[in-house]
Amino acid sequence: MHTENAQQTAERLVDSFPAGLHNTIRGMLARTLVAIVSQRLVERADRPGRVPANEILLTTPAVRRMIAEGRSELALAIEAGRNQGMQTMDDSLLDLYRSGKIKYETAWAQMEDLERLGPYPGEAEKTQV
Repeated sequence: MHTENAQQTAERLVDSFPAGLHNTIRGMLARTLVAIVSQRLVERADRPGRVPANEILLTTPAVRRMIAEGRSELALAIEAGRNQGMQTMDDSLLDLYRSGKIKYETAWAQMEDLERLGPYPGEAEKTQV
């Protein structure tokens, strides 16, 4: 499925059915879903090619309730579930940048929360002079 994140994936699955079935489909999805993994292939900095950045949503009881109720806070559930193996797309992009696999510009173009990325390398020194 072509979606940006786990939230959009769940919504698109439900929306692919007639509106009268949305509650039923949300309930079925909540009972049967194991995980949603969203992936973006981003340009590598360390060698030619691309590297996957992944958002991982695992269906905990809280996530199942959110899906069944049609709530749109799955990103918050992912952040809260980091210790269970979940990660946001921003987490993945930040890890790839910090490990030198992608450039700052690549992470900047893909991330939602740019404050987490921090200033452009070298900018902090310029403002302190």
